[in-house]
Amino acid sequence: MGIEQFIKSIGNNNLHKVKQVIQNSKYMIEESFEGHTPLWFAVKYKNIEIVKTLLYAGANVNAKSKPWGDYPGGSTALMVASYIGNMETIIVLLNAGADVNATEISGTTALRYAYLSDNRDVMELLKNHGAIDPQVDALLNVGVYIK
Repeated sequence: MGIEQFIKSIGNNNLHKVKQVIQNSKYMIEESFEGHTPLWFAVKYKNIEIVKTLLYAGANVNAKSKPWGDYPGGSTALMVASYIGNMETIIVLLNAGADVNATEISGTTALRYAYLSDNRDVMELLKNHGAIDPQVDALLNVGVYIK
């Protein structure tokens, strides 16, 4: 099975197939498809059990996406989860050691993604875990909210 099929299994929430691929081809957890890792896709597709399975198998919680097409790269699974607002996934990623202050190439952080999607609970959780983003702090200090 190639990486594209593996990502489709993740998107289809096929936990059995994902476990089978990991067992037979553990290297697959760090492969990249369209610049992103399987963990990034599992977070995007909101598949918490697959997120946990990939992390347990050794997926790098802080892996950054690679440039692809017009996208410059650098986003992490935590950034995706923060934008989506998936609290359960964020907690799992933080407990797995996700860098709360990682930045993508443009300088965007998970906290800024949470701000951009107006996920205030996520912003609070990230700040409680040490997230710092001076741009977000400046906007919040003057009462600027997205919505």
